[in-house]
Amino acid sequence: MEKTLLLLLLLFSNIVASQNFNGEYKSYLTSFKNELDNTKNYKEKAEFNLLITDTYIVIQDIRLPEKPLIYKCKKPLKSLPNLYVKEKCINEHLENNSTSTITFYRKENNLNIMTSDINSSQVFFGLQKTIKK
Repeated sequence: MEKTLLLLLLLFSNIVASQNFNGEYKSYLTSFKNELDNTKNYKEKAEFNLLITDTYIVIQDIRLPEKPLIYKCKKPLKSLPNLYVKEKCINEHLENNSTSTITFYRKENNLNIMTSDINSSQVFFGLQKTIKK
């Protein structure tokens, strides 16, 4: 019994530890929510490129290639039920040294990513991993 329990525990810890979102992705739908002014909220179909590494998350709206959103994440990915979170990511695209929380979650078999801080949140839906040729 103890061996079975230990084996299950090791298997579960390997699955959690091996969860890795690194890679290049595309998203074609985003929604933005401003906590201070709901007139700034929107949902939009557009193409976004995402690069996810252990340390950086970069999101580029192809219409504004010179203004990517850059998040530097020093803390490891934290696993919660149905969610994976990177906390206190530095908003390198802003000058105020603010931080955001990056959340990965699956909904309806789609991988989504949400960036959030105290003022706003933005979700990029249906991430599709791009394959290098």
